[in-house]
Amino acid sequence: MREYLRAMGLHAVYITKEGRAHSTGVPAGQIADVVWTSQFGARAIALHLNKREFATLQEAATALRINIIEHVEMLRRIGVAVKKVNTALAHAKADGEVRHFENTVAEYRRSAAKQGVRAMTYARAYTRLRAALFVYAATDNALPPITELSDVVLSDAARRKQKKPRPRRTRQSATVTLKFG
Repeated sequence: MREYLRAMGLHAVYITKEGRAHSTGVPAGQIADVVWTSQFGARAIALHLNKREFATLQEAATALRINIIEHVEMLRRIGVAVKKVNTALAHAKADGEVRHFENTVAEYRRSAAKQGVRAMTYARAYTRLRAALFVYAATDNALPPITELSDVVLSDAARRKQKKPRPRRTRQSATVTLKFG
């Protein structure tokens, strides 16, 4: 569930039994009402609710023009997406696609080590693969083969690792001339 929420960039905005509004990726505590939206939207709704500008989550979302998803609907979507992704990974494992992904990650790690670059771990690569599958599962499109996604997951990581470092700024003394008169 957390993987799906993180992959989709969703955050909860909720009201506790005490009447305080909170924004978080994983809600906890005694929750009276909860909806899901973007991180920015969740923070904005929580801010305005805590200022007592609105009475309910739905009223705040409507007034601020922020799209929200009810908690029950979110749980349904997550269930469908998790089922799709787990089924796709099971079929990929049976077809040998997961082995191809593992070999691709191993090759990526070897080449990164030769270049002296710190490579992402296999666990991180697999998590990114699942996140990419969740994005496809959420759009109700057919999931692409893992062999296609493995190249995307790893090429994105390699591109980020190859960025040139920014030049460091050096502190230079500034001269200020004051004119009086």
